[in-house]
Amino acid sequence: MTMRSLPFLLIAGFVLVLMAGEADAEYENPELELKFNLKEENDALSPQNKLPGEPEATKTVQAQYDDHIIGKSNRQPVNVGTWTSEPVEFDLSISINSFDIWWEDIEESDDSCEWTITIEHNGEEISEDTSGCQHDGEELEKGSHNLDTSINLATGDTIGINLVYEGWVDIKIHYDNITYDTGLNIAGGHILFFGYEWVGSEVNIEFAEAWPVNWNTNLDGGFVMIKGAEGYMADNSKANVGEGNEYTIQMANGSSEITSTIITWTEITGTGIILMMDYTTFSESYGNGSSPSRPLLEISVIKTELEIAHTPNEIGEGDQLTAWIDTEDNVISVTFYVCTLEEPYTCYKPETVDRNDTIDGRFQFTYVVKNNDYPGYKYELEKEDGSTEKIPDNEYSAYEGMKIAKMGDSYYFEVNVATEEEEKCVDGDTKLADDGCNQCICSNEEWACTEVDCNPDDNNDDDSDAISVPSISLIPALISIGIIALRRRY
Repeated sequence: MTMRSLPFLLIAGFVLVLMAGEADAEYENPELELKFNLKEENDALSPQNKLPGEPEATKTVQAQYDDHIIGKSNRQPVNVGTWTSEPVEFDLSISINSFDIWWEDIEESDDSCEWTITIEHNGEEISEDTSGCQHDGEELEKGSHNLDTSINLATGDTIGINLVYEGWVDIKIHYDNITYDTGLNIAGGHILFFGYEWVGSEVNIEFAEAWPVNWNTNLDGGFVMIKGAEGYMADNSKANVGEGNEYTIQMANGSSEITSTIITWTEITGTGIILMMDYTTFSESYGNGSSPSRPLLEISVIKTELEIAHTPNEIGEGDQLTAWIDTEDNVISVTFYVCTLEEPYTCYKPETVDRNDTIDGRFQFTYVVKNNDYPGYKYELEKEDGSTEKIPDNEYSAYEGMKIAKMGDSYYFEVNVATEEEEKCVDGDTKLADDGCNQCICSNEEWACTEVDCNPDDNNDDDSDAISVPSISLIPALISIGIIALRRRY
């Protein structure tokens, strides 16, 4: 499948604008900040989120210290755990900006504490940050810890976080949940966008992720939505996720073999949509300006109709007509038929162009107008699945600026033929008729000509001495000319 390209991309509350009809399936690699969640299953570190309403995971951490009758002393660091990502799918550079952790105190005593956050690359420590717990733990709240760690990742690398607690009281950590989003905030080129396709009422978008997640879950959770320009929301239950294309992408450390993901929505109407994409919930009814409920990424897709047209609008004998048609990518060839729509109703040899011979997917044809020609034309499209389509296929088809005529069982686009208006003559003027034999006289600014048989039968002896006389229709004109001459004389 050939996808449309993504010519312009803005993120984090801004808009990626796509125009249907763009070609060249390249990719965009925007800088995005994703939350890498601490996961309960397999102690994973992942952008994947649970569905809204699914319960969070919790972990109780018991403080270690020497407890004396007169008080506590010698508190010790407690290893909370290590969470590690899956191997990255392609090279990228990341910035680990901060770590968020939801926790609460489950004892009522000295609540001073600190966290030690260690970042790992392929299991090896590359940074360590120790800071206070940010709040007293009386309520379940989020503490945020600034980090400043950059890593250049090669395909197959992993990242991880080791968390150590040191305090005087036992605490409980809440994580792996939409609300309790304990994890690392990591910026980088996490997603490669290859493009989109809007065919009829079906829209799809193709992309690949450095750390792939389950987009069926994300559809169910409303983490990705389509909003029509008319305000409607597309039904995610009628969307599906499939494996896309295989690509070889050149990266800093060599090439990476990547398989894309394609999400397809059906029953999309109108001419414009906004695709809102995130890894967590957001509000589709946000206002202007950024807010926590604004989606991570917005993609604005404008559907432009495929163009069918010709030039010039009016033609005459010897003029060249140029006709063109834009098609969907599943059309492999187009055949161009020209027939005259008036007598003698002649059809000329059709011309076929393959997609490989087009310019940016536009099929273009030319035709030189002949004498006494009233041409019309039609197309037959051959598609990848072996089916064909005729354009126009009925007299009610709507194509802007185009007229459709029926001839036999077929329909054709009409071409306007220029007609030469005969110049008005001056009463009394004479000229030789077009046959080179009869005479014409101007009367009432129109030519009136004799209608004598200029090629009599040579074997008709009775007519050999016949005198040519003006036709009955010419006699009034001759009388009129005589009257005019008399008036001029007197």
